[in-house]
Amino acid sequence: MDREGNVLGSFGSTTDHLSLVDPRHALIRHGGVYVADLGARAVLELDTDLRTTRRRWGGPEATGLMLSRPRSIDRAPTGELVIADTNNNRIIGVDQKGDLCWQLHRVKGVTGQNEDLRWPRSARISHDGRLVVCDSLNSRILVVDKTGSVESEFTHVRAKDNSFPVSDPHDGRWIGQSELLVVDSDSAWVARVDCDGAATWIFTDLRDPHQADIHGQWVVIVDPELDTVLLVDAVTGTEIWSRNEFFDSSGTSYRLFKPRVVRATPDCVLIVDADCQVVALQQDWLVRWAWDGSTARRARRTGGFDVPDAPRDVAIDASERLLLSDYRRNCVLALKPQC
Repeated sequence: MDREGNVLGSFGSTTDHLSLVDPRHALIRHGGVYVADLGARAVLELDTDLRTTRRRWGGPEATGLMLSRPRSIDRAPTGELVIADTNNNRIIGVDQKGDLCWQLHRVKGVTGQNEDLRWPRSARISHDGRLVVCDSLNSRILVVDKTGSVESEFTHVRAKDNSFPVSDPHDGRWIGQSELLVVDSDSAWVARVDCDGAATWIFTDLRDPHQADIHGQWVVIVDPELDTVLLVDAVTGTEIWSRNEFFDSSGTSYRLFKPRVVRATPDCVLIVDADCQVVALQQDWLVRWAWDGSTARRARRTGGFDVPDAPRDVAIDASERLLLSDYRRNCVLALKPQC
């Protein structure tokens, strides 16, 4: 800007393909502008007109698996982990040693043009290797094949005579090979749809849903703003109950605080809340086991091990370890729950 506050030039913003993610400092020196981008873990040298990037140090290409605001984690049939590395605007696959197998920054759109991912919140992989991606800042849900080409995308969910916009998609799960369970936080709905966005049902009695997963004949939804877990019929979309307190067989109470994460396994449903409490619910909705993150935090003062701070997803890897993606610590943690 000039001294009167008039904008002479700009660099970054959503109109510039997120060339900057989280800029924290800028310096004019030696005929260039240097920008420290915390989100991208990079330093950029720009021309003084802010139109050209001269050089770049760091960033995902240089730092490999340095995660930034990781959201979803999913286990592929091949055993690798699929991570939505949200703040780096990419989807990555890593092996059991943590080595990078592949990464996807952009996709080939239905028109054949390359399109950048922008703040992908979720990426889930099907048994045949396709991805359902919640491309949040592009306000769309994508089905992507193994080559990175878009098979289908939708920006609205169609239910009978109504159309519901995809505003801020948080989560998408596969139901078989041809159906999806999708969650939009901003528009506050959960829907069972085909890969083109045509809905079997859509559930709208929500405020800020984060995730949903199918478990047999039920769909389990977590809505932290409502501070509740909801159970919905998987066929009709009819609500069965909503609650945030569960009990084990001895009557011990486990109250959840702003549940954010749900993951259905063959024999239980895992719920993670904002206090880093992990609860495993069995078929009768009794608590099978629980892991208390607040207890781990207290133990950390003397034990020195790392504990979750802001969990955003949970998965079980090929070694049956419980994994949590941590949004603030920028990592994926393996936990040992007390069963």
